[in-house]
Amino acid sequence: MVIPIVLAADDKYVPMLGVTIHSILMNSCVEDEYYFYIFYTQMNKMHRQRIELMKKKNVKFFFVNLTEKMFGIRRERSNHLSIETVYRLFIPEILQEYDKVLYLDCDLVVTSNIAELYKTDISSYILGAAYDAYSDGVIEHIETALKIPYETAFNAGVLLINTKKFLQEKVKERCFSLLNEDWNHEERQYIYMDQDVLNITCNGKVHFFPMEWNYQWGCMKYGGPEPVGVFAEEYRQAQENYRLIHFSGCEKPWEYPELCGSQVYWHYARQSYFYEELLRLISPWEAYKKHLFMRLSFPFQLVKPKSNIVLYGAGFVGQMFKHQIDTTAYCNVLLWADKNYKEIQNTEYLYVLSPLKIKETEYDYVVIAVEEKNMADTIKGELTAVGVPLKKIVWANYFK
Repeated sequence: MVIPIVLAADDKYVPMLGVTIHSILMNSCVEDEYYFYIFYTQMNKMHRQRIELMKKKNVKFFFVNLTEKMFGIRRERSNHLSIETVYRLFIPEILQEYDKVLYLDCDLVVTSNIAELYKTDISSYILGAAYDAYSDGVIEHIETALKIPYETAFNAGVLLINTKKFLQEKVKERCFSLLNEDWNHEERQYIYMDQDVLNITCNGKVHFFPMEWNYQWGCMKYGGPEPVGVFAEEYRQAQENYRLIHFSGCEKPWEYPELCGSQVYWHYARQSYFYEELLRLISPWEAYKKHLFMRLSFPFQLVKPKSNIVLYGAGFVGQMFKHQIDTTAYCNVLLWADKNYKEIQNTEYLYVLSPLKIKETEYDYVVIAVEEKNMADTIKGELTAVGVPLKKIVWANYFK
């Protein structure tokens, strides 16, 4: 059986592309043929030749330049995603000779024979995909921005595409229409780009395969937070039995090899032609700074430089802000406060004190370091009740 697999990359992402392909081949079957279609607009000859080194009797590579296809399309980025993600929208029209095509992101490794996934029957569906790994934030995004039930949403990093139905339903055209409309808005709604619009256009027409074929490492890398939603138990089971591990999110194993789960990636990376090139990407200081400011940023625009502040909150947001302040020396944290200061000191070994200490502190601002607006409003009320001037209290939608 011929298994057509599409991956998309540029020169910067070729080493990751190579590791993903290597993992597939390490778990392949000689009885099947694996045809890799590499979609790109910028990939030099040297990189293409290095990919070709993996060619075997049952493995072929085809490089598809999408420069003409992408002409006139805005090359927007969103979140941590690059424009290469939208290349998958062109798969059905380019590879019409296949009834179905497998698309894979390049930030994953396959630990089983991918042919088993390809053999999934999707004849009655536009796509085959796995449910997304849900957090409260993801659920809110799906239901407010996409306006679909989160129980029907999927992650687009692993897709089995029914080419004929995709073309018949004009999915590509509808997706680009939604993206173009969103790109013209000052406040972007579709932060996951084509994944978001694919979920909208294909809603109700997706065959869901087990999460073990798209296990996202979010809970594994930090040991939490626990997944939420109706598929939480399936996610936990997939963590024990994954057949494909997807290193989705901002942190990647080639930047943070110390994170739990990265060892799976490096197992395949060490055996690939791109091992040395990947080692060069590990720059601890640059990676650390990128990690600090990727997800959210201290409200620099609301706080004057060299100010004396009280940092209220020592959870995820508070810890990120404290690291950012320490790194930039932008202002002075005179007091780090949290109601749960005793528990935090015992478990996190952080020097956090009671909010009652605010009364004893001469400060310019009290920066509330929490994510939820409702919680921030409650804290504002408590602070003003004990005499903190409202004009000195700072909070913003840090994840907006």
